Amino acid sequence: MANGRGSEEEISLFNDYDFEQLDDYQQSSYKQFEGLDEIKKGSLTMTVLWYYGAVVEEPEDPPQYITPKRISREIKAANAIWRTHNGERAIEFTGIYTGGRDLTPRQNTETLDEEGIIDLIRDARDAYPHADIFVCYLPGENFMGTKAVARAVGRTVDNKLSYLIIMSNGARARVDDSGIKQGQDYFLAHELGHILYFSNYKGDQSDPNPKPSDKGHHRDDTEEGKKNLMAPTAVPYGEIPTLTDEQIKKGLESTFFRDNR
Repeated sequence: MANGRGSEEEISLFNDYDFEQLDDYQQSSYKQFEGLDEIKKGSLTMTVLWYYGAVVEEPEDPPQYITPKRISREIKAANAIWRTHNGERAIEFTGIYTGGRDLTPRQNTETLDEEGIIDLIRDARDAYPHADIFVCYLPGENFMGTKAVARAVGRTVDNKLSYLIIMSNGARARVDDSGIKQGQDYFLAHELGHILYFSNYKGDQSDPNPKPSDKGHHRDDTEEGKKNLMAPTAVPYGEIPTLTDEQIKKGLESTFFRDNR
């Protein structure tokens, strides 16, 4: 999709999140967090897996404990943007477990179905079940039926709610053979934002300044809004998105941080 920026290509993030709605019991359990003091610092752990065919810039014959360069950059970008300029409020993301996986036929973003999503959650649990969020890097340029290149989902599997982020090859920052610049390092940070919003302890799952037709995304009807991390269209390759103090404060209202007090 052209964006009037010459050799750069715009990437849509519409349809990039899909969460099972919480049942009445889960919604009512949020009330236990009401009246608590504001939280200004929080941390989340991630189990990160990459599958054969996912382009993650893995070095040749790497030691098993080395995290591939692309994944390291994207985690670093998330940590850099989910904090206020003065450092008063900050969310830290840590890959507590990272590892490669063999490809199975269903694990391609362009053909991934609901059963495949459940398989990924179970596979991540088998690798390291104690992380807050699971992240899987898969082959494929986008998601079936959409132009989205990354996706956040929430599913109850085996009676337990799990959050999963799926990253495609189309999300990675690169310059293709024709010189077109695509992708960026902030898609993981964007999808983490959706999980933070959805798990809001007040039950308010929208962006603080939401797009009217898509409240999980930031309003993008101004030039400033289009540059926001949570806008429905990614900033071009090489540009750094913005995040407001209100969005970071909203992210810190996640039940993840209330549960860990």
